Amino acid sequence: MKTIEMVVNNEIYVIVNVLDKSNKKISKVKEYINLLSKQLDENIKGFIVLSNSDTALVKVEIINRDGSYGYLSANGILCAAKYLHEKKYTGSTSFDIETSHGNRNVSFDLKNNEIKNLNINLGNGSTNPKKIPMFCEKNIFINEEILVDNKKYCVTAVSVGNSHLVSFVDNIKNIDIQELGPKMECYYLFPERVNVEFAEILNEKNIRAKIWERGCGKAKSCGTASAAIVYAGIVSGKLALEDEYIIHTDSEIQRVSIDSDKNLHIVNSYHKVYKK
Repeated sequence: MKTIEMVVNNEIYVIVNVLDKSNKKISKVKEYINLLSKQLDENIKGFIVLSNSDTALVKVEIINRDGSYGYLSANGILCAAKYLHEKKYTGSTSFDIETSHGNRNVSFDLKNNEIKNLNINLGNGSTNPKKIPMFCEKNIFINEEILVDNKKYCVTAVSVGNSHLVSFVDNIKNIDIQELGPKMECYYLFPERVNVEFAEILNEKNIRAKIWERGCGKAKSCGTASAAIVYAGIVSGKLALEDEYIIHTDSEIQRVSIDSDKNLHIVNSYHKVYKK
């Protein structure tokens, strides 16, 4: 099992290369990772497992710090793209990766061997509770009230390849994500738990956010969370349709765009990725 630690946005990912390994070997590696993940340093976000794919360049699986599967991670894909380029698995700057929710296209530019203008096409978002998934007989879950610690929160549940619960608030400074995050992550409506975002709209294109990731905890940054915030804002009527939105977190600025087919794109202008 080949491993390498890579750092992006001050978060550490462990890349596990099981390309060309047998299914039996891969299963054993995943069992080992599942045990090891619970003993990780808190600065390590999780594992990125690269294996063979019949439909894309590689299959990427994300295993969180608590051993659960993350389904999709923009920063994780950034690390994977850097690794695949450096190890010469591809000479292309545009390729598909296989995820548990289908193939996703990744493209980027290179400048001094660093990835620039990373673009991940997440496809269309969804508010269908069956796709999130959640226990809900409604066809959508938009601007609904939930009760947490005897306080009501207006939330919208969406899927952008993984599940998210988004709440728009007037003042993000009043939100204690360490307190509310784990309670909402495990809210009874979500059988597989859920990622949680609180967002304050600054103007038509700029949004400030606090993020709690399922299986990882408070996040310094998260591409899919940014896409989920934008999508939730549009379907809930809180955001007008624009060509690009900027999500501000404590550690980075994340750009999200929407194309003519209503596909959500995570666009990172530049982030240094390096080996630890």
